[in-house]
Amino acid sequence: METLRDEVYEKNALDKLADILVDGIASIVDRFRPGWKTRNEARLTEYKLMLYTLNRSPPGLTGLVLILGFIFLAVFGPLIAPLSYDTPLVFCNYKKAYLATPGTVIAVPQDCDGCSTVEECLELGIPPGKYTLVFGADDYGRDLYSRLL
Repeated sequence: METLRDEVYEKNALDKLADILVDGIASIVDRFRPGWKTRNEARLTEYKLMLYTLNRSPPGLTGLVLILGFIFLAVFGPLIAPLSYDTPLVFCNYKKAYLATPGTVIAVPQDCDGCSTVEECLELGIPPGKYTLVFGADDYGRDLYSRLL
């Protein structure tokens, strides 16, 4: 009877990184459950083969990069946003706010004649000046770029 040999695959740097990742996670689990790594060698080999196949698939890698990018923006988006997502810009003496077109520069007045919104915004720590709204603003004067992040 013929014995099956282990197939040897040509591994690139991404495959080696995936193997290190699988072995590292297995070592961490093995610390909490002694003997887990030896009992699950076949499962670890399957995980390595799955990641090897993923590394050869351009659509799979594209999807992985997109998912990791969305996770990164979900975690760090509020930190890199230029304004808070709920901070309205000051519009004094306007009866109705309209959507600002993308790239609009809005001047925020330092003083309005008895307008309480400026005082409220200055108390919130919004510095007076000009803001460039890359994606424009919504009906309430909030920056859409900051809200998307």
